[in-house]
Amino acid sequence: MDDFRERIERGETILFSEILKHIPSDEVLAHLFPDPYSQGQPAITHFGLEVLELRLQGLKQVQIAEKLQTTKSRVAYWSQMTMNSLHKDCLDHVEVDIPALRRLLNLERLPEGRYTKLSELLRDMPSDEELERLDKARGNLGGETKRRHVTQKDLYILRQRLDGRSYDSLCAELGWSRAQVRRNMQGTRMRLIRDLRVELDVPQLFKPYKPSWSLPDPDNYVEAHGKMTSTLGVHIAAYRKEHGETVAQFASRSGVSVSSIRRIESGISDPSADLVWKISRHMGMTMDDLFKKMP
Repeated sequence: MDDFRERIERGETILFSEILKHIPSDEVLAHLFPDPYSQGQPAITHFGLEVLELRLQGLKQVQIAEKLQTTKSRVAYWSQMTMNSLHKDCLDHVEVDIPALRRLLNLERLPEGRYTKLSELLRDMPSDEELERLDKARGNLGGETKRRHVTQKDLYILRQRLDGRSYDSLCAELGWSRAQVRRNMQGTRMRLIRDLRVELDVPQLFKPYKPSWSLPDPDNYVEAHGKMTSTLGVHIAAYRKEHGETVAQFASRSGVSVSSIRRIESGISDPSADLVWKISRHMGMTMDDLFKKMP
């Protein structure tokens, strides 16, 4: 464990995966993540990293509590405390190289490599096992409730519609109603954006939004509404008002969380590039177009 101290003194960068592989003692962690308010104490503890490691493996809080022989409330507390500390720390000497953790910390860049576009998925039609591996590789974790993944059946429905097959024919094959087929397609669209983070480059299936609205002057908007908001938050609020969308509807259609939209509109959160990309796609703009409208 002293190796971590020596590497810090030499100015080397330590991978977060190395820390989780051999979680050091609190004494060593006090050098890796010093608590700015309590000298000699770690901001992130050994137990907190144990909880985080199991969480990144996809275990639920109840399962983690059983494994560590503690209570669910204690697991929830240390999980939140560890994430809060990671959000606050600049991590100058530690590189977060775990995709799931990068997503939780809003550090994840847009995915690269295989399957970054919907057309590629429809071309290869990967199996459910491949899609599940891709889902995990994109940094998605299992939550406290079961989360629906994109399946080969979902892609099959999109492929059939792209090939010109009618709703009636699909309904007869699947034993579904037209409404069920449409709901499945919209749910698949959301999961493709939110979970697999692929580009919807097939306009025949999902037409890009064409906004009829114009971006407001942030100063005038703030003055009229009597509260301070971020520039991006102003644009989101204006879009929602123009289209009659609630925060929950906007978040769902963008493929992001409700809390993220609320924090952006309140001006208390700086969104990641990934978040801006999802929001800009829902608003019918490219990231460059949206950034040009912002100071």
